[in-house]
Amino acid sequence: MSRRPTLVVVVTLAVLVGTTGIAAADTKLSITDVSMPDSVSQGDSFDLTVSVSGEELQNDEVDVSLTLPDGLSCSPSGSQTVTLSSGTAQASFDCTADVEGDYSGEITVSASGVSSGDDPDPSRSTQAGLDVISPASLTLSTSLDSGSIDEGKSTTLTTVVHNSGDASTSYSLSLSSASGYSTSLSTGSASGTVAGGATETVEYTVTGDSSGDYTLTASLSGGNGQSISESESLSVASTSNNNNNNGGGGGGGSSTADTSTTTETTTETETATATDSDSGDGTATGDDGGSDGQTDSGTAMDATSDDEPATMAPTDAPAETERSGATAAGTTAGSGPGFGVSLAVAALLAVALLVRRRL
Repeated sequence: MSRRPTLVVVVTLAVLVGTTGIAAADTKLSITDVSMPDSVSQGDSFDLTVSVSGEELQNDEVDVSLTLPDGLSCSPSGSQTVTLSSGTAQASFDCTADVEGDYSGEITVSASGVSSGDDPDPSRSTQAGLDVISPASLTLSTSLDSGSIDEGKSTTLTTVVHNSGDASTSYSLSLSSASGYSTSLSTGSASGTVAGGATETVEYTVTGDSSGDYTLTASLSGGNGQSISESESLSVASTSNNNNNNGGGGGGGSSTADTSTTTETTTETETATATDSDSGDGTATGDDGGSDGQTDSGTAMDATSDDEPATMAPTDAPAETERSGATAAGTTAGSGPGFGVSLAVAALLAVALLVRRRL
């Protein structure tokens, strides 16, 4: 029995196996995910995680690195090597947002490895990024409708909370207290959340309870760690009047006015005598003798007739009592407006008698 056919078959199979070999797996590497926040506030820290997968890599190792824009920093700053487990691995970086800005698509994530076979060494990269917003920044302003009110009256204190940053934050307002005034919330909320770029207005009613000068202090606490206070001055005036009872009744006081009397007595005696004389001369004589009784006499004579004296003695004695506040009594003789008028009348009568006799 010949064994040659069997040997030929075995040799043929060996040649075929040697020439074709068993096909080896290809080297593979990919970046499957980059994980980070969509946005952070300036100054905040954040984690950046890179997930990779691979096959047929020498020592199952992958080097992962980041290329960062200005304004961001990460640690470790260079490349870090991770080891594949079941074909996957993760590289983590601790990063800080130093400067606000939009860094979307500005972070370059790279991964590379060494092929364990005859394939070229693989290298992969992708772009990632985030938005760095400005942190919440609160300001507080206050205003008082009227800084001076009466007791029992009210005024309005307006407080304005403004967030000039991009990030939202919580806020809480409080007012100082004193026994001389009271406050109540009238508009808005004393606590809540203020969005980036937004403003919250809160109004308080302030009532003056007792007179005095006061300082109203509004205090603001922010969720971002800020604490701010602003003050306004308030003056409350008293409405009582301490002089209301002056000169009033009810035994509050009395006022007595002195009464004084001024008495003026004027006595005027005027005598006019007309004498007609045959001599033809006309003489008019007036005798004014100033005395305590104030007697005035006047004589007129006609020279063409017999002596005919005519005597006229008008007497004016007005008495006048007036004025208040002082008392005075006096007698005036030979003076005053009545004396002048009486003298003039007496003279006119004397002239009239002379004229009549001549006729």
